[in-house]
Amino acid sequence: MARLMIRVLARCAALVDQLGGHPDGIDLRACAAAAGVPPSTAVRLLRDLVALGWADQQGPRGSYRLGPRVLALADASPWRAPLVAAGRAAVAALARSSGGEVILAVLRGHRRVVVLRSGTGRSALALEEQREVWASASGRLLAAHLPWRERRRLVAAIGLPARGAWPGVATAAELAAECAAIRRAGEVVNRPRSGAVDAIALAVPDGEGGTAALAVAVGKERWDEAGLRRQARAALRTLARRLPTG
Repeated sequence: MARLMIRVLARCAALVDQLGGHPDGIDLRACAAAAGVPPSTAVRLLRDLVALGWADQQGPRGSYRLGPRVLALADASPWRAPLVAAGRAAVAALARSSGGEVILAVLRGHRRVVVLRSGTGRSALALEEQREVWASASGRLLAAHLPWRERRRLVAAIGLPARGAWPGVATAAELAAECAAIRRAGEVVNRPRSGAVDAIALAVPDGEGGTAALAVAVGKERWDEAGLRRQARAALRTLARRLPTG
């Protein structure tokens, strides 16, 4: 019985996660497929979520989106509220000055969580949990600032970087050395050979005794490492000043 309940809750959470990523709505089959839930099960769960206010449906056969209970809770008390409040102005300002996309992220268990995301012309709360850690500048920085026992548990859970995910890091010793270098520098620069963007991430206090990552990504043709570092550090100072202390 307990396992069945956990499975139902996991499926509900997966469906709500998908609704959160589609503010304009997502149809049943697309939502079910993305959440990994059979459509026949998804329709029943979504019907119950709508009835309880966790989801909303646009018409009898329309698409689904987040319901009023989710939005009311998020508006009243967003997750990591002090960090979100402190970071809004800094993230928006860095997006404007760099012309790139900016995120503020933390680690939650074995996943990287983006608590704020901003791009040119837009700024919004964007709580996103992502399994990927090693391939991004912010993920590497966050992992590097974990206490070594926690980082060892992270590696036990998700493994060492896959081939090509973090060039030059394939063993535990290489990971430890790279993490030490990141802590000394207080930043990570990620310029992958493939892909259209490069990124830099800086360490900032998270307001709870840990570390958050402030990262900015721009197209390769616009990469200016010195300029981006200067802009990111200015945003970091603004964020740090706004965080509550004590």
